[in-house]
Amino acid sequence: MNASQVAGLSLLNELRGDFEDVHTTLSKILANIVGAPEDPKFRRLKTTNARIGKLLEARGARQLLVGSGFVEETDALALPEGTDVAPVQASLAGLAAQQKTRKAEEV
Repeated sequence: MNASQVAGLSLLNELRGDFEDVHTTLSKILANIVGAPEDPKFRRLKTTNARIGKLLEARGARQLLVGSGFVEETDALALPEGTDVAPVQASLAGLAAQQKTRKAEEV
């Protein structure tokens, strides 16, 4: 896991009210890429989309995506074709571990 992913996860861990929504959305985005890495519809997140815009407002979300290989474009975050999905898998695993820890702390 690279520094951007670690920083993103650390910031995401500090979320309070939006924790579940942000984690669920990020997990779905990353899982879609892992499940169909060649599908271009999963590799581009339009920042003009209301849901994506709200997601990116959450501290740590953008850092995690960039650390996973996404690059910033004018109106989107995109995972370039041919990018290794290993960082995406690492981010997905990090999110899952974070959610598991959070649920254990609630009990």
